[in-house]
Amino acid sequence: MDDAVLLHAQARPVNADHLAGLAAECAPKALTAGFLGGTVDQHDLVVHPDTGAPIKKHVNTLWPEMATIVRSRSASALTPLLTTQPFAN
Repeated sequence: MDDAVLLHAQARPVNADHLAGLAAECAPKALTAGFLGGTVDQHDLVVHPDTGAPIKKHVNTLWPEMATIVRSRSASALTPLLTTQPFAN
């Protein structure tokens, strides 16, 4: 995200947007693997804690699913963050 901010400040919006998107996509996956019962498989993919399948989704489709993952765990503090869909567009 730091590089995205730097590129944005240098008026390089395409690369800044790309890196910001990567950061936005990695954040829920890191939360899933680090705090919500997910794991990381031998291919370095985050594995869904309920289905056991690797999470290969972009943030716009992963974000709504995060509410389901959070709801079944003791991470209710995250629930208010997930009530909107900031990546719908």
